[in-house]
Amino acid sequence: MLLVIDIGNTNIVFGLFSAGELTGDFRLETVPGRSAAEYEAMLLAELTRRKLGCDAVQGIAMASVVPKLDAVIAATCTKLFNRKPFMVDAKTQTGIKISYETPDTLGADRIVNAVAAYEHFKSAAIAIDMGTATTFDYVDGQGFYRGGAIAPGIVTAAEALFQKAAKLPRIELAYPERIIGRSTAESMQSGIVAGYASMVEGMIDRMKAESGSGARVIATGGLARLIARHTRNIDEVDDHLLLKGLKIIYERRAT
Repeated sequence: MLLVIDIGNTNIVFGLFSAGELTGDFRLETVPGRSAAEYEAMLLAELTRRKLGCDAVQGIAMASVVPKLDAVIAATCTKLFNRKPFMVDAKTQTGIKISYETPDTLGADRIVNAVAAYEHFKSAAIAIDMGTATTFDYVDGQGFYRGGAIAPGIVTAAEALFQKAAKLPRIELAYPERIIGRSTAESMQSGIVAGYASMVEGMIDRMKAESGSGARVIATGGLARLIARHTRNIDEVDDHLLLKGLKIIYERRAT
């Protein structure tokens, strides 16, 4: 069994692959102050709940955007599974070529999503990850990672608005019935959710125009399905895009 780990700013997501298929996934809150022993206990509890022993894990692949947690989670894996994780970064041979002016600053999550998108479509692709940040990553038809864009995630942007505007309430992040809101809550849903969908749609159009390609588009992340329902140019949504990308990269590394 392969264990893949995505260390994000909000959550650490774990995926379990058996015979090439994702058989389970779960997440723990990202808390940099937790010790390896604490993460070890939580991870062991999740495996026990799934009636899996530590010896079932025969390989581990990991991507991280929280450097403070890298050594902690690696130590957890070493203790539980007696093996170190295979860490993915900009120097990893992933099957796509990095054509980026500052590759050392390129987040592992962006690389992994790009690999998964290119492998899925076998052509030029744009991967969009709607998490704490929203990232857009473009791979051309020859398998060159050319770059992308980074914007605040919808929850991040909404939270900033709530904190900075004293009279604005927290609202449900749902698509409004009307774009011209008839109440403060509906107006905020229009600006935050419909406005975010417009941003995503516009960025896709601009990236396609600049690259001169008919890139296919795949989205992932917590609100990807909501946003995709209200845009015209997201081809697919895959909740497990990054986990699948880690599996692809690990298997390429092993061959």
